[in-house]
Amino acid sequence: MVRSVEVTCGKGADAVSRSSLVRNSLAAVMVIDWLIDLPSVDQQRCISEAICQLCMAASWNSMQCSKAGMITSIVRCLQQSVSASLDVLVIGE
Repeated sequence: MVRSVEVTCGKGADAVSRSSLVRNSLAAVMVIDWLIDLPSVDQQRCISEAICQLCMAASWNSMQCSKAGMITSIVRCLQQSVSASLDVLVIGE
């Protein structure tokens, strides 16, 4: 039986059940791709922590997210973040 997962930011971020299975790993990958566009670092952190908890909740989740391209998406997000940080440093000089 697959249970649905409700993840909330802030105090309820630890609400991900260990028995929850990812139903649509491609949606999680799309959310990772979208993170860099969020204006708030707090929102980025909260959502990325929730996805991390969900992916680590079960080995099935880890496999499905990896299979869907999550690792590539995370690396791309980090590259964009570093590039944006470097642009700010160069402009600020």
